[in-house]
Amino acid sequence: MPAAELAAWGWRIPFSFGFLIGPAGPILCRYLEDAADYTEAAHTATPVRDVFTRQKALLLISIGALTVSTAVNYLLQYVPTFAIRELHLDASTGFAASIVTGLMLTFVTPFAGHLSDRIGRVKQMSTAAFLLFVTGYPAFAYVVSHVSVPALFALVAWFALLKAIYFGALPALMSEIFPVSTRATGMSIGYNIGVTVFGGFTPAIIIWLLSATGSKAAPSFYMMFTAVISPAALAAVSRGKGTMRAAGAAA
Repeated sequence: MPAAELAAWGWRIPFSFGFLIGPAGPILCRYLEDAADYTEAAHTATPVRDVFTRQKALLLISIGALTVSTAVNYLLQYVPTFAIRELHLDASTGFAASIVTGLMLTFVTPFAGHLSDRIGRVKQMSTAAFLLFVTGYPAFAYVVSHVSVPALFALVAWFALLKAIYFGALPALMSEIFPVSTRATGMSIGYNIGVTVFGGFTPAIIIWLLSATGSKAAPSFYMMFTAVISPAALAAVSRGKGTMRAAGAAA
């Protein structure tokens, strides 16, 4: 589309696909059966209150585990703006890089989830977070000093791969953190707080870092920061498995 028309109304077209999620809810409710541990468990009439009063630690752990995943996700969404403003590449190049991200996340994430069933979620996610930390700055620094389309594509492909490996195990891990009686509520609250705080503010934080440091590789600083928070939460998951089981029995 011509740039003027895209800016005026064309950008709304992709949002129309969001309506497709509407029929998904009723279909899932109708055709999927509840797991045995859910149907057999004792349920609470006050799940929200229970999460905020008796499971605050579990809530914080779930938010921490989500942190690096959502930060990388929003960082990858910022790539088109980064490519245009900081690397001075064509807009089409930046958006094409986003397509690479989408393809990587779509096809790798299911396999990553299956892999986590075999090698363990904490181990897999900790490895991905470690690689995001140690490669974050070098990857951005290389792209900044060697501006090219292949370098940008390699950057987003690498981060999207690590994001998929991490995220593939994340939903199952978050569900395992909470006892059955508050699982849906705990996951929902933890996910939305984590995405709002560490995801929604990502573009603003990146722009501030670029301005404050004067370094075009500054986006990596925020990603590295979140890549420290999440392993700390994952370590808490490993140490607190007995406590979580006890919380589930108490609930």
